[in-house]
Amino acid sequence: MTAVSAADLRCILDDAAAEFRRLAEGTVELQRKADGSVVSCVDLGLDAFLRKRLTSLTAEPAWLSEESACDADRLAKPWAWVVDPLDGSGEFARGIPEFALSVGLVEHG
Repeated sequence: MTAVSAADLRCILDDAAAEFRRLAEGTVELQRKADGSVVSCVDLGLDAFLRKRLTSLTAEPAWLSEESACDADRLAKPWAWVVDPLDGSGEFARGIPEFALSVGLVEHG
């Protein structure tokens, strides 16, 4: 596999920031997960956006995200994207500007 280009990744993350701003406009729907933590339509929208864009960068991409169902098949793949699309959802929901988009790429576990 060819290494992931820093320029490609930066472009995707810049686009994700624009998508965040779009999704966060106006009223944001909030829900509770089974564990009681907050999840918003912004979390879910960014998760879908990032999954589509990031998995296009790697061959046989695996995905592990706080907002997606866990797929154990990722353990057999050479590369896995590990994502929290809106790290700090609770702060975001309370209007506290202490949140981030967290993305990592793991090679062979």
